[in-house]
Amino acid sequence: MARNKTAGRQRKVGLAFLLMFAPAFLLIFISTRSCSHKFEKLPDYGEVSSYTFIDANGKKRSSKEFKGEIILVTTIQPTCPNNCAVALGFLKLHIYKILAGKKGIRIISFVTDENGEPLEDLTATQQMLEDEVLDYDPDLWILASGDPSDIYDIEKGDRKLIEELEKEDLTEYGYKSMMLLLDRDNHLRMIRSGKEEGMVRQMKQHIALLKKEYDIKEYEETH
Repeated sequence: MARNKTAGRQRKVGLAFLLMFAPAFLLIFISTRSCSHKFEKLPDYGEVSSYTFIDANGKKRSSKEFKGEIILVTTIQPTCPNNCAVALGFLKLHIYKILAGKKGIRIISFVTDENGEPLEDLTATQQMLEDEVLDYDPDLWILASGDPSDIYDIEKGDRKLIEELEKEDLTEYGYKSMMLLLDRDNHLRMIRSGKEEGMVRQMKQHIALLKKEYDIKEYEETH
C-alpha cells in the first residue's frame, strides 16, 4: 500500500514537471530525431534566479561565485535526515561519492527544519556530515543558511514550480524534496526527487551526462 502511494506521488510530480516543461521536452524529442550526433544532451530549462546564502562559517555566498561550476541544489532537514524531504543516506551514497577528485562540481544544501524554515546555526548539521560522510569536504558539499524558496521559485510561463508541487498535495514535502541540477551558467538542467533512491540514482546519471557534455565541448574547442 505504501509503495502504491509513493508511486502515485512520483507520477503526480512528473505530471507537474511535464505541465511546466513539456514544450522543451517536445523540442528535445524532435531535435534528437533529426541530429546525426549520438550524444544526448540534457534539456535546458533556462536560467534560475540569482541566490545568496550564509555558509557554515558565517560567510555570505552568492550564485555569481559558482559560475563555471556544476551545482546540485538540495535541502537537508537535520532533525530527520533520512525520513523528511531529502534522504541524506541516498545523497551521500550515490552523489557525494562521485564528486571526490572532480573539480567544478559541488552540492549546496539549504538547511531547514522539517517545515522548511531556514536554520541559522549550521554547526550541528556540519558535525553530522563530518561524522556520517566519508571524507566530507565542506568546500565540496556546502551547507547554506537561507530561504531555499528563493532558488526553487522557478517560473515557466505563467506557472511556478513551487505552486505546482504544493497544490493538490503533489508531494508530501513539496519543493523541499526536489534536487535541482544547475549548469555552469546557472541554468536549470534537471529536477529529481531526493527522497527516493531511484530518483537519486537518476540524478547521478544526469550529473555525469552534464559533465560529459562539457568534456566534449572542451575537447572540440582544443582540437
